[in-house]
Amino acid sequence: MVYDERAYHLEETSAQLTKTVDAMIDEHWNLLSMVSIRYSTFDSFDTEDCIESISKLEERLKNKNLIFGIVDKNGKVYTSHETKFNLNSLVLSDEKRQLTITNKVGDNDTYYMTFLAKNDEAVVLADGNVITHTILYVNLAEYSNVFHNDAYANENVVCIRDEKGKNIYTEKSKFEFFDSLNYEEIASHVKRKNGHTLEEIVERVGNKQSTVTSLSILNEEGIYFLVVQPMETNNWNLVMIIPEQFASAQTIDFAGAIVDTAILIGVLLAGLTLGIYIYLVKNRNAKALIEQEREYSKALAASAEEAKNANMAKTKFLSHMSHDIRTPINGILGMISKAERHIGEPEVIKDCHKKIRMSAEHLLGLINDILDITKLETGLNEEKDEPFPMSCMLDTCCSIIKGQLSEKGTVEFKTDFSGIQHDNVLGNKLHIRQILLNILSNAVKYTDNGYIYFKAEEIAFTNDEATYAFTIQDTGIGMHKNYIEKIFEPFSIDDSEDRKYRLGTGLGMSIVKNNVDRLGGTISVDSTLGLGSTFTVTFTLKLTDLEVVCEAAKERVNKNSADVSGMKVLLVEDNELNIEVALMLLEDAGVSADVAKNGKEAVDKFLASKEGDYDLILMDVMMPVMNGYEATMTIRNSVHPLATTIPIIAQTANAFQDDIKKVKEAGMNAHISKPIEEENLLKILAQYKK
Repeated sequence: MVYDERAYHLEETSAQLTKTVDAMIDEHWNLLSMVSIRYSTFDSFDTEDCIESISKLEERLKNKNLIFGIVDKNGKVYTSHETKFNLNSLVLSDEKRQLTITNKVGDNDTYYMTFLAKNDEAVVLADGNVITHTILYVNLAEYSNVFHNDAYANENVVCIRDEKGKNIYTEKSKFEFFDSLNYEEIASHVKRKNGHTLEEIVERVGNKQSTVTSLSILNEEGIYFLVVQPMETNNWNLVMIIPEQFASAQTIDFAGAIVDTAILIGVLLAGLTLGIYIYLVKNRNAKALIEQEREYSKALAASAEEAKNANMAKTKFLSHMSHDIRTPINGILGMISKAERHIGEPEVIKDCHKKIRMSAEHLLGLINDILDITKLETGLNEEKDEPFPMSCMLDTCCSIIKGQLSEKGTVEFKTDFSGIQHDNVLGNKLHIRQILLNILSNAVKYTDNGYIYFKAEEIAFTNDEATYAFTIQDTGIGMHKNYIEKIFEPFSIDDSEDRKYRLGTGLGMSIVKNNVDRLGGTISVDSTLGLGSTFTVTFTLKLTDLEVVCEAAKERVNKNSADVSGMKVLLVEDNELNIEVALMLLEDAGVSADVAKNGKEAVDKFLASKEGDYDLILMDVMMPVMNGYEATMTIRNSVHPLATTIPIIAQTANAFQDDIKKVKEAGMNAHISKPIEEENLLKILAQYKK
């Protein structure tokens, strides 16, 4: 049980690690592409001018791990650094992109991720030098925070192998055999404990499948996990060795709980056995003692089961949140990718920004739900009905799914919402959106060709309520009939499905079923293996006459509807990025702002101010030197003429009821939760404009 739990977490976390590394590599390719475009204008430069331009670019990026260069037709590399860089294993060719990992560049023993891009056209410089390629060296220190993190207490050893099985990057380790790892040859060094055999590892690596195995090293103490995870980049594989004690902190707790329970049971049983023996000897009442033993055993088993269920509930809760949070994040990343592909097309960029905002607002709604203090402390999932437009919620779902489909050009997304007659409804918008997005996201995940069809309609209604039916049909891989019977069970996975789809935790449809039950609805599924699946969800919602504006979907054209121009604000904030965002919002609205970077500086500026210098104070709460609560109380207790009357508005990420209560007790007038919404900020400022 302990091994299975650890292997599962190692496979999940290493998969995320490889995705992160692949994403970083894509980012560096994009950066190199943007740089290479510049060289088409360098025909009036000589080589020295180009190198100087590269040096200025690196200074602006402020990243010492990035080294840009240009390559002439003879393969000579020019950079702004004293070290003589070269192509190493890369060769000049018509191939648009080449990527490898090199070390010992010149006199330098540092490893570099080396990116070589062929320019669309060769550039003839003023001194006659012909530049054909652009090159980027990225110090692998840039990737070290990804390879090593708290998940493994920084004790994992990382290796990257190319598609031919050659090690192109190996960290120094105490395992000599690992420095030249060959699965067929390490058998003489290790003994397998659990998981795949070395022969299975070789086969699975050849099929681009992940693998986990635990082994001991001969003449060494301890057990180690060997993890191999395929990467999208260049068909590489990422290989890790992790000591057992660092494989998973969660499973250490799990194993400890098992051991503690076993010890407790052993001690109690030993005590019971001794007590029974003495009692039998004295009273000869075996029947009564056996019954008493059974009662004790039942109570002990019930306690052990309760502890086990509590641990499983925590793990299941975290898995739920992982599944739900990744959905809008995928939409955001999809729209960012689309925007990068359409630089210079304002309408496309505008549409991407709109959909990113919608996905971010959905993600914020999830986070607010997760962090609800009452829900976490009591275990209750309180139902929160609110009025909302059905069309707006459906539009949000479609926008997120279109973002996920941006990488799948062969899949058509079709919708039909013509059957919706009543738009304004009263219900739990978050749960409904979670249901639809989970099913739609699975359709995207398991469909590579054909279409995804999303239909919403009313099938019955009265004066007070309406019954809605949602149909999601796809032409994906479908499901085995035996699996359909248990699809809504937690951790259920269809073994017939293709491994390339990375099946995950098997909790998605269990989450859907739980939410459908909360809403008093029904869900059905019809699927044929290889032909696709159809899900139908129905539930009844109350109708409302309240008109609710679809904030997420509407164009943001009323930013200055609250007239706050001419106001003077003291902005108290210690985070540079937050300062930049706040100043942008305030200045666009015609508000002038003076900045203080901690509570002490804010107090000093206020006490030195005259009447008319500040109309209002925007006060962050968590700051160095003096926090926002202390600064507010100091201001309120001062002798300044405006000490008790100047409005002080808290702006903080602390959004619980207790935090809002503390804000008011400290003497602040109002509370704005971060991330700050522009309309909400301007609306509150307008309330205090003289």
